[in-house]
Amino acid sequence: LGESLLWAFLLFGLLRYVVFGLLIIPFEEIHIQPSLDAVDSLKHFQSSPLQDLSLAFGAGYYEEFIFRGLLFMLIARLAGWRKQFSRFKISLKDVNGIPLKYPDYKRNESNFVSAMLLAIVLYALSHYLFPFADEANVYSFLYRCFFGFVMYLIFFYRGWAVLIWSHTLYDLMYFLFV
Repeated sequence: LGESLLWAFLLFGLLRYVVFGLLIIPFEEIHIQPSLDAVDSLKHFQSSPLQDLSLAFGAGYYEEFIFRGLLFMLIARLAGWRKQFSRFKISLKDVNGIPLKYPDYKRNESNFVSAMLLAIVLYALSHYLFPFADEANVYSFLYRCFFGFVMYLIFFYRGWAVLIWSHTLYDLMYFLFV
């Protein structure tokens, strides 16, 4: 939990500066994206602390399970199932804590990196799909991509528990401080 809190603080405090630096925007113009209550389609809706808490825990668990778990595994395993990807042979290993098999290959292989990048882009794009979605812009897309990338690093090097708690605590900070 302590490590997850550290990751959440680092992401919350530094990620916007990284993205703005890449976009070459002066630091004095840096701002935090408004909370959900400030999005045009939600101006009439005020969320309660209990709803914010539920959303933080729900997103922390379900987004990580779907995008770092199922989607990545599906994309990576597709490489071994499809004939055009037959050169990417994979073996499977058990995932601790859940009844799934995980592709077992080196993290510097092209299929691993490609599967991760595709899943990151799909994660970022998923935030623009629903009626109450974010406004699409380069900043928010890059922010989501970098967030997804850091989440993958945490997932691959630290595991599920640190990953899910990091995302949950990040979301809680967002609801508390934005």
